[in-house]
Amino acid sequence: MSTKSFLSGETVSRNHSFGATTDISLIDRVRRDKKDQASWLQFMDIYRPLVTHWCRRVRIKKTDTEDVCQEVFTSVLMSINRFSKDNESDTFRGWLRTITKCRIVDYLRRKTREVPAMRNIDINAIVAPLAEPEELSAPDSESRKASREVLRAAVKAVQDRSDDTTWQAFIRTAVDDQSATEVAEELGMNPAAVRKAKSRVTKRLQEELGPLFDEIIGDAGVSLDE
Repeated sequence: MSTKSFLSGETVSRNHSFGATTDISLIDRVRRDKKDQASWLQFMDIYRPLVTHWCRRVRIKKTDTEDVCQEVFTSVLMSINRFSKDNESDTFRGWLRTITKCRIVDYLRRKTREVPAMRNIDINAIVAPLAEPEELSAPDSESRKASREVLRAAVKAVQDRSDDTTWQAFIRTAVDDQSATEVAEELGMNPAAVRKAKSRVTKRLQEELGPLFDEIIGDAGVSLDE
């Protein structure tokens, strides 16, 4: 599926189920206009690590993962205006995982029709790991790593508004868990400048991610305290 065909669609009205935001965040932009290619490509870049991770969990072949990802984001494009946080337990991650599970089931059903050796596979057993809550607390877990890749991608999305030193200071302190003193020595800065850089990028992330900010930061298990 081409990027052009994926991003085609009609302009849709804004949906405020996340609550009003002062600035137009990424989630607001993708809800507002399905023809906004830049925002949709950015959105896909941010969440692709999670979808890829879930495909790996159920052993989808690497060569087929990209097709599954495209189908997942096509579904997201068509239904994102219907996502809402009606309950405190509702998360975008959980919603995206449900969509991913459904698209993986579709993929496996196609395979059972196309590949004789796969006709007797138990699809429900294969996708069972995606029906269970993921353990995100372990710093070295694959789920936590995937969540941190989401954060890295989100930071990269705002990198064009930051110089490389500022971006590196944030990544190394917030994502890589290095101290401000360690990073200052590596980057030729002082610790106060490192903390200021971290604060600056954090603010930009809050503006860009809007209501998704707290969830992404929480999933990644990072501390943005000064």
